[in-house]
Amino acid sequence: MVCIANHYVVLITDAGRELTERLNEEIRRALAPATGRLDPEHSAQLTQLLEPLLSPPLPAVPRPERPARGTA
Repeated sequence: MVCIANHYVVLITDAGRELTERLNEEIRRALAPATGRLDPEHSAQLTQLLEPLLSPPLPAVPRPERPARGTA
């Protein structure tokens, strides 16, 4: 976490991103038996409701370069 002018920027590591992708896939697999019984209309509604929770994180943004301590 980086504090810039009283705003916090949270950066996820590559390992953290991989973990969230694996967890999201496991959640989808775990829900499959229940969601598979829904008719198409209800399945679409459920997908719309859950998508914000289960969608992958935003694309990676390069970490801003910071000057070495004592050099700026």
